[in-house]
Amino acid sequence: FYIAKQCGIVSARKQCFIGDVKKGEVIFYDAYKTKRVLDIDTYTVKDKNGGNIQLNRREVALGLTANAWELLKGKGKEEFIINEIKIFARMKPLQKEAVIKMIRAEGHIVG
Repeated sequence: FYIAKQCGIVSARKQCFIGDVKKGEVIFYDAYKTKRVLDIDTYTVKDKNGGNIQLNRREVALGLTANAWELLKGKGKEEFIINEIKIFARMKPLQKEAVIKMIRAEGHIVG
């Protein structure tokens, strides 16, 4: 996310979470504070006391690792991937190509 912020792909003010696979499911970890985990259904994170903090969806940027992308794609979550994910990390060139084709197939411009 550091490079994405430096290049203007992601606003410097956004809170960034990266999705990765843990125990067979995708978990979105805070890209800078690895103990914070985002619930993508409610856009909440736990505070130090175990309470929930509601985040503004517009102030959050999501990314995926290759493993998380493969898992979500296999579960038919293409719409979520296309509409919510901004950063695709740690992917092989053929995986990146597949992401681009998936996004283009929905009529989006990829640059």
